[in-house]
Amino acid sequence: SQIQGGTFHSFANIILRKYSAALELANNFTITDRADSEDIIQHIRTNTIGKQEKRFPKKGSILDIYSKAVNKNMPSAEIIEAEYSQFSHCSEKINEIIKKYSVYKRQNSILDYDDLLLYLRTLLETKSEIRKKLSNQYKYIMVDEYQDTNTIQAQIIKLLASEHNNVCAAGDDSQSIYSFRGANFKNILKFPEIFENTKIIKLEQNYRSTENILALANEILLKAEEKYAKTLFSDIKSPVKPALICSADMKTEAEFIAQRILELTEEENLSLNDICVLARSARMTYTLEIELAKRSIPYKKFGGKKLIE
Repeated sequence: SQIQGGTFHSFANIILRKYSAALELANNFTITDRADSEDIIQHIRTNTIGKQEKRFPKKGSILDIYSKAVNKNMPSAEIIEAEYSQFSHCSEKINEIIKKYSVYKRQNSILDYDDLLLYLRTLLETKSEIRKKLSNQYKYIMVDEYQDTNTIQAQIIKLLASEHNNVCAAGDDSQSIYSFRGANFKNILKFPEIFENTKIIKLEQNYRSTENILALANEILLKAEEKYAKTLFSDIKSPVKPALICSADMKTEAEFIAQRILELTEEENLSLNDICVLARSARMTYTLEIELAKRSIPYKKFGGKKLIE
Protein backbone atom coordinates (compact mmCIF):
# COMPACT_ATOMS: atom_id res chain seq x y z
CA SER A 1 0.00 0.00 0.00
CA GLN A 2 3.04 2.28 0.35
CA ILE A 3 4.14 1.78 -3.24
CA GLN A 4 2.80 3.54 -6.30
CA GLY A 5 3.80 2.65 -9.85
CA GLY A 6 2.86 3.61 -13.37
CA THR A 7 3.83 5.57 -16.44
CA PHE A 8 4.69 9.26 -16.26
CA HIS A 9 1.31 10.06 -17.78
CA SER A 10 -0.77 7.92 -15.40
CA PHE A 11 1.13 9.33 -12.41
CA ALA A 12 0.55 12.89 -13.70
CA ASN A 13 -3.17 12.16 -14.10
CA ILE A 14 -3.49 11.03 -10.46
CA ILE A 15 -1.60 14.04 -9.08
CA LEU A 16 -3.41 16.59 -11.28
CA ARG A 17 -6.84 15.25 -10.29
CA LYS A 18 -5.87 15.75 -6.65
CA TYR A 19 -4.33 19.21 -7.01
CA SER A 20 -6.31 20.58 -9.95
CA ALA A 21 -7.53 23.62 -7.98
CA ALA A 22 -3.94 24.84 -7.53
CA LEU A 23 -3.70 25.20 -11.32
CA GLU A 24 -7.28 26.46 -11.72
CA LEU A 25 -8.19 23.26 -13.52
CA ALA A 26 -11.53 21.49 -13.22
CA ASN A 27 -10.83 18.17 -11.45
CA ASN A 28 -13.14 16.40 -13.90
CA PHE A 29 -11.01 17.46 -16.87
CA THR A 30 -11.18 15.27 -19.97
CA ILE A 31 -8.11 13.57 -21.44
CA THR A 32 -8.16 13.43 -25.23
CA ASP A 33 -6.59 10.68 -27.30
CA ARG A 34 -4.74 11.25 -30.58
CA ALA A 35 -7.89 11.14 -32.75
CA ASP A 36 -9.75 13.66 -30.55
CA SER A 37 -6.76 16.03 -30.57
CA GLU A 38 -6.51 15.84 -34.36
CA ASP A 39 -10.23 16.66 -34.69
CA ILE A 40 -9.78 19.80 -32.55
CA ILE A 41 -6.74 20.82 -34.61
CA GLN A 42 -8.72 20.27 -37.83
CA HIS A 43 -11.58 22.48 -36.56
CA ILE A 44 -9.13 25.29 -35.73
CA ARG A 45 -7.17 24.75 -38.96
CA THR A 46 -10.32 25.13 -41.08
CA ASN A 47 -11.18 28.44 -39.39
CA THR A 48 -7.62 29.80 -39.53
CA ILE A 49 -6.29 29.23 -43.03
CA GLY A 50 -7.80 30.36 -46.30
CA LYS A 51 -8.49 28.06 -49.22
CA GLN A 52 -5.70 29.73 -51.16
CA GLU A 53 -3.07 28.36 -48.79
CA LYS A 54 -0.87 25.82 -50.58
CA ARG A 55 1.26 23.03 -49.12
CA PHE A 56 -0.18 23.55 -45.64
CA PRO A 57 0.36 20.66 -43.16
CA LYS A 58 -2.51 18.34 -42.36
CA LYS A 59 -3.90 18.02 -38.81
CA GLY A 60 -1.64 15.07 -37.92
CA SER A 61 1.54 16.93 -38.85
CA ILE A 62 0.48 20.03 -36.89
CA LEU A 63 -0.17 17.87 -33.82
CA ASP A 64 3.24 16.19 -34.26
CA ILE A 65 4.94 19.61 -34.37
CA TYR A 66 3.14 20.69 -31.19
CA SER A 67 3.92 17.40 -29.41
CA LYS A 68 7.63 17.51 -30.29
CA ALA A 69 7.85 21.14 -29.15
CA VAL A 70 6.45 20.09 -25.75
CA ASN A 71 8.51 16.92 -25.32
CA LYS A 72 11.78 18.42 -26.55
CA ASN A 73 11.14 21.66 -24.63
CA MET A 74 11.71 23.72 -27.80
CA PRO A 75 9.73 26.48 -29.57
CA SER A 76 7.54 25.09 -32.35
CA ALA A 77 9.28 27.40 -34.85
CA GLU A 78 12.57 25.59 -34.17
CA ILE A 79 10.90 22.18 -34.61
CA ILE A 80 9.48 23.32 -37.97
CA GLU A 81 12.89 24.60 -39.10
CA ALA A 82 14.73 21.44 -38.01
CA GLU A 83 12.29 18.69 -38.95
CA TYR A 84 9.50 20.17 -41.09
CA SER A 85 11.35 22.68 -43.27
CA GLN A 86 8.86 22.06 -46.11
CA PHE A 87 6.38 24.04 -44.01
CA SER A 88 8.71 26.96 -43.16
CA HIS A 89 6.73 29.26 -45.46
CA CYS A 90 3.65 28.92 -43.20
CA SER A 91 5.38 28.73 -39.81
CA GLU A 92 3.46 31.74 -38.42
CA LYS A 93 0.08 30.22 -39.30
CA ILE A 94 1.05 26.89 -37.73
CA ASN A 95 2.07 28.70 -34.52
CA GLU A 96 -1.24 30.54 -34.55
CA ILE A 97 -3.15 27.24 -34.79
CA ILE A 98 -1.07 25.77 -31.95
CA LYS A 99 -1.81 28.80 -29.72
CA LYS A 100 -5.54 28.55 -30.47
CA TYR A 101 -5.38 24.82 -29.74
CA SER A 102 -3.91 25.52 -26.28
CA VAL A 103 -6.56 28.17 -25.56
CA TYR A 104 -9.37 25.86 -26.72
CA LYS A 105 -8.22 23.07 -24.41
CA ARG A 106 -7.95 25.40 -21.43
CA GLN A 107 -11.41 26.86 -22.01
CA ASN A 108 -13.00 23.42 -22.32
CA SER A 109 -11.12 21.65 -19.47
CA ILE A 110 -9.35 19.35 -21.92
CA LEU A 111 -5.86 17.90 -21.53
CA ASP A 112 -3.99 15.85 -24.09
CA TYR A 113 -1.17 13.42 -23.19
CA ASP A 114 1.49 16.13 -23.52
CA ASP A 115 -0.50 18.45 -21.24
CA LEU A 116 -0.39 15.87 -18.44
CA LEU A 117 3.40 16.27 -18.29
CA LEU A 118 3.31 20.04 -18.85
CA TYR A 119 0.79 20.69 -16.07
CA LEU A 120 2.57 18.37 -13.64
CA ARG A 121 5.86 20.20 -14.21
CA THR A 122 4.11 23.56 -13.79
CA LEU A 123 2.53 22.36 -10.53
CA LEU A 124 5.90 21.24 -9.14
CA GLU A 125 7.70 24.38 -10.31
CA THR A 126 5.19 26.98 -9.14
CA LYS A 127 3.65 25.47 -6.01
CA SER A 128 6.55 24.90 -3.60
CA GLU A 129 4.37 23.60 -0.74
CA ILE A 130 2.81 20.92 -2.96
CA ARG A 131 6.23 20.04 -4.40
CA LYS A 132 7.70 19.58 -0.91
CA LYS A 133 4.71 17.52 0.19
CA LEU A 134 4.93 15.22 -2.84
CA SER A 135 8.71 14.93 -2.56
CA ASN A 136 8.42 13.87 1.08
CA GLN A 137 5.61 11.47 0.19
CA TYR A 138 7.67 9.76 -2.53
CA LYS A 139 10.96 9.35 -0.65
CA TYR A 140 12.41 6.79 -3.06
CA ILE A 141 11.95 7.07 -6.81
CA MET A 142 12.87 4.47 -9.40
CA VAL A 143 12.73 5.16 -13.13
CA ASP A 144 13.10 2.34 -15.63
CA GLU A 145 14.47 2.79 -19.19
CA TYR A 146 15.84 6.20 -18.21
CA GLN A 147 17.55 6.63 -21.59
CA ASP A 148 14.08 6.93 -23.16
CA THR A 149 12.88 9.81 -20.96
CA ASN A 150 12.46 13.19 -22.60
CA THR A 151 13.55 16.58 -21.27
CA ILE A 152 10.30 17.38 -19.46
CA GLN A 153 10.18 13.94 -17.78
CA ALA A 154 13.74 14.38 -16.49
CA GLN A 155 12.74 17.78 -15.08
CA ILE A 156 9.74 16.21 -13.32
CA ILE A 157 11.98 13.60 -11.66
CA LYS A 158 14.40 16.30 -10.48
CA LEU A 159 11.52 18.30 -8.96
CA LEU A 160 9.92 15.24 -7.33
CA ALA A 161 13.24 14.31 -5.72
CA SER A 162 14.07 17.87 -4.63
CA GLU A 163 13.79 17.11 -0.89
CA HIS A 164 15.88 13.93 -0.81
CA ASN A 165 17.63 13.14 -4.13
CA ASN A 166 16.84 9.43 -3.69
CA VAL A 167 16.58 8.41 -7.33
CA CYS A 168 17.47 5.05 -8.87
CA ALA A 169 17.58 5.14 -12.66
CA ALA A 170 17.90 1.91 -14.62
CA GLY A 171 18.79 2.14 -18.27
CA ASP A 172 21.32 1.81 -21.06
CA ASP A 173 22.73 4.85 -22.87
CA SER A 174 23.37 2.64 -25.92
CA GLN A 175 19.75 1.53 -26.30
CA SER A 176 17.80 4.76 -26.82
CA ILE A 177 15.31 4.21 -29.66
CA TYR A 178 12.64 6.86 -29.04
CA SER A 179 14.40 10.05 -30.17
CA PHE A 180 11.66 10.49 -32.81
CA ARG A 181 9.24 10.95 -29.89
CA GLY A 182 11.48 13.43 -28.10
CA ALA A 183 13.48 11.02 -25.92
CA ASN A 184 16.89 12.39 -25.00
CA PHE A 185 19.60 9.78 -24.21
CA LYS A 186 21.70 12.57 -22.67
CA ASN A 187 19.38 12.46 -19.65
CA ILE A 188 21.09 9.27 -18.49
CA LEU A 189 24.57 10.60 -19.35
CA LYS A 190 23.98 13.79 -17.35
CA PHE A 191 22.42 11.95 -14.41
CA PRO A 192 25.58 12.17 -12.20
CA GLU A 193 25.74 15.93 -12.86
CA ILE A 194 22.10 16.48 -11.86
CA PHE A 195 22.10 14.22 -8.80
CA GLU A 196 25.09 14.61 -6.50
CA ASN A 197 26.89 11.58 -5.10
CA THR A 198 25.54 9.29 -7.79
CA LYS A 199 26.75 5.70 -7.57
CA ILE A 200 27.04 3.95 -10.93
CA ILE A 201 26.46 0.19 -10.95
CA LYS A 202 27.36 -1.50 -14.24
CA LEU A 203 25.47 -4.67 -15.16
CA GLU A 204 27.85 -6.02 -17.77
CA GLN A 205 26.93 -9.71 -17.82
CA ASN A 206 24.45 -10.61 -20.55
CA TYR A 207 22.31 -13.73 -20.13
CA ARG A 208 20.79 -13.94 -23.62
CA SER A 209 23.59 -13.40 -26.16
CA THR A 210 26.69 -15.42 -26.94
CA GLU A 211 30.22 -14.17 -26.25
CA ASN A 212 30.83 -13.65 -29.99
CA ILE A 213 27.79 -11.39 -30.37
CA LEU A 214 28.89 -9.30 -27.37
CA ALA A 215 32.42 -9.00 -28.79
CA LEU A 216 30.86 -7.36 -31.86
CA ALA A 217 28.68 -5.12 -29.69
CA ASN A 218 31.71 -4.05 -27.62
CA GLU A 219 33.63 -3.17 -30.79
CA ILE A 220 30.78 -0.94 -31.99
CA LEU A 221 30.30 0.69 -28.56
CA LEU A 222 33.99 1.61 -28.42
CA LYS A 223 33.39 4.10 -31.22
CA ALA A 224 30.63 6.00 -29.40
CA GLU A 225 31.74 9.55 -28.58
CA GLU A 226 29.44 9.87 -25.56
CA LYS A 227 28.96 6.82 -23.37
CA TYR A 228 29.42 5.00 -20.08
CA ALA A 229 32.40 2.76 -20.77
CA LYS A 230 31.50 -0.87 -20.24
CA THR A 231 32.59 -4.31 -21.42
CA LEU A 232 29.72 -6.72 -21.98
CA PHE A 233 30.35 -10.44 -21.48
CA SER A 234 28.49 -13.74 -21.44
CA ASP A 235 29.06 -17.27 -20.20
CA ILE A 236 27.22 -18.61 -23.27
CA LYS A 237 29.74 -19.95 -25.77
CA SER A 238 29.15 -20.57 -29.46
CA PRO A 239 31.51 -21.24 -32.38
CA VAL A 240 29.25 -19.18 -34.67
CA LYS A 241 30.33 -15.60 -35.30
CA PRO A 242 27.76 -12.91 -36.14
CA ALA A 243 27.91 -11.32 -39.60
CA LEU A 244 27.23 -7.62 -39.97
CA ILE A 245 25.87 -6.95 -43.46
CA CYS A 246 25.43 -3.36 -44.64
CA SER A 247 23.20 -3.10 -47.71
CA ALA A 248 22.59 -0.09 -49.93
CA ASP A 249 18.80 -0.35 -49.78
CA MET A 250 15.93 -2.59 -48.62
CA LYS A 251 15.72 -4.41 -51.99
CA THR A 252 19.38 -5.46 -51.81
CA GLU A 253 18.86 -6.48 -48.19
CA ALA A 254 15.82 -8.61 -49.10
CA GLU A 255 17.71 -10.29 -51.97
CA PHE A 256 20.60 -11.15 -49.64
CA ILE A 257 18.31 -12.63 -46.95
CA ALA A 258 16.35 -14.70 -49.47
CA GLN A 259 19.57 -15.99 -51.06
CA ARG A 260 21.01 -16.86 -47.64
CA ILE A 261 17.84 -18.79 -46.74
CA LEU A 262 18.18 -20.85 -49.94
CA GLU A 263 21.85 -21.55 -49.14
CA LEU A 264 21.00 -22.68 -45.60
CA THR A 265 18.21 -25.02 -46.75
CA GLU A 266 19.79 -26.40 -49.91
CA GLU A 267 23.50 -26.53 -49.06
CA GLU A 268 23.45 -26.90 -45.25
CA ASN A 269 20.20 -28.93 -45.01
CA LEU A 270 18.64 -26.53 -42.47
CA SER A 271 14.84 -26.64 -42.10
CA LEU A 272 12.82 -23.52 -42.89
CA ASN A 273 11.28 -23.98 -39.43
CA ASP A 274 14.72 -23.24 -37.93
CA ILE A 275 15.17 -19.92 -39.75
CA CYS A 276 13.67 -16.61 -38.64
CA VAL A 277 14.03 -12.98 -39.61
CA LEU A 278 13.57 -10.37 -36.88
CA ALA A 279 12.44 -6.81 -37.64
CA ARG A 280 11.69 -3.72 -35.57
CA SER A 281 8.18 -3.34 -37.04
CA ALA A 282 5.92 -5.44 -39.27
CA ARG A 283 5.95 -3.04 -42.23
CA MET A 284 9.75 -3.32 -42.54
CA THR A 285 9.38 -6.86 -43.97
CA TYR A 286 7.22 -5.95 -46.97
CA THR A 287 10.14 -5.85 -49.45
CA LEU A 288 11.42 -9.16 -48.08
CA GLU A 289 7.98 -10.78 -48.42
CA ILE A 290 7.89 -9.87 -52.13
CA GLU A 291 11.34 -11.40 -52.58
CA LEU A 292 10.39 -14.61 -50.72
CA ALA A 293 7.25 -14.98 -52.83
CA LYS A 294 9.27 -14.42 -56.00
CA ARG A 295 11.59 -17.30 -55.04
CA SER A 296 8.72 -19.56 -53.85
CA ILE A 297 10.01 -19.63 -50.27
CA PRO A 298 7.05 -20.27 -47.89
CA TYR A 299 6.95 -18.23 -44.67
CA LYS A 300 4.80 -17.40 -41.65
CA LYS A 301 4.55 -13.88 -40.31
CA PHE A 302 4.00 -13.13 -36.60
CA GLY A 303 3.14 -9.76 -35.08
CA GLY A 304 1.50 -8.21 -38.12
CA LYS A 305 -0.39 -8.92 -41.32
CA LYS A 306 1.32 -10.18 -44.42
CA LEU A 307 1.71 -7.65 -47.23
CA ILE A 308 -0.65 -9.67 -49.43
CA GLU A 309 -3.32 -9.57 -46.71
